[in-house]
Formats: sequence, C-alpha cells, structure tokens
Amino acid sequence: MIELAELIRALRSELDTAVAAAPRDGLRLRLGEVELEVAVVIEQSGGAGTKMNFLVVEVGVDGKLARTTSNVIRLKLTPEHPDGPTHVAGRGRAREE
Repeated sequence: MIELAELIRALRSELDTAVAAAPRDGLRLRLGEVELEVAVVIEQSGGAGTKMNFLVVEVGVDGKLARTTSNVIRLKLTPEHPDGPTHVAGRGRAREE
C-alpha cells in the first residue's frame, strides 16, 4: 500500500513528463480534468493529536481487493500550469528546445 499523497505526487510527475513530451506540431491533446478512483483504507494513529492516513489498496490480478475493509473514493483533479493550458503526449522523453 502507498499513501494517497504519494500516488498524487506520482500522477503529477507522470503528467509533467507527458506535458514536456507534447509535440509542437500535429495532433495535440489538451490536458483537462483528471478523474481518479482508488480503493483506500483509513489508518488512524495517535492519542491526543490523532492523525489519519489514506492508504491506497492494491488490486490483485483477479481484480479483488487485498482487504475487505477498504473504501472507494473518487477524486476530480483539474491540473493547472503556470503557463496556461497545456498539451500532453504519451510516455516519452521531454522534447528539446
């Protein structure tokens, strides 16, 4: 299991890579809303300063969750880039200027 925050950091990194690899010419895909649906378990720890962690549950090859006490959450993320609307490409190396 990984923390939900780590999953979002990894997604952000993948999107950054895709934006950097977007072609200058030809068909381009605009980056829009990203919908992410994950199964999580909520881990609570601490005494007076209670802390909650959202841990993403891995799904096995058969499609079954590893734990039965999981919750499914859906996040809608709207990526924003400081330079305005961005375009994405598939996996690849960043284009050179």
